[in-house]
Amino acid sequence: MGFSLQEHAKSMRRTFPGFRLAKLPNGVVALEGGITPANKTYRIGIACKTGRMPAGKDEILGRPHVEILSPVPTRREEAPEEEIPHLEYRGQPGYRSLCLYDEKGNEWHSGMAIAEMVPWISEWLL
Repeated sequence: MGFSLQEHAKSMRRTFPGFRLAKLPNGVVALEGGITPANKTYRIGIACKTGRMPAGKDEILGRPHVEILSPVPTRREEAPEEEIPHLEYRGQPGYRSLCLYDEKGNEWHSGMAIAEMVPWISEWLL
């Protein structure tokens, strides 16, 4: 059984108090905040689709979409012609979701708190 939206928000506030939750249209929620791996601060956005479950609570549906809001990732100076590794573009302008795990490996599942993803984001940035 997955975490309710309220449980995700509580976990994020406890573990990463700088993140804030906002409800967006169409059942989407966004968590936004800063992390500082290796002495450089990044603004992170995590968007999730939610839905009302039979137990009457809102839960996350599908996998969260994670984006570096600032500074925007750029190509490596040593390889400016190469795409940024592990960044999904999906052919959509402005879509830059981080590829944090193998979807087929069941590394993310609804029984996990979104707060557990933040260390993966730090590792991606490093």
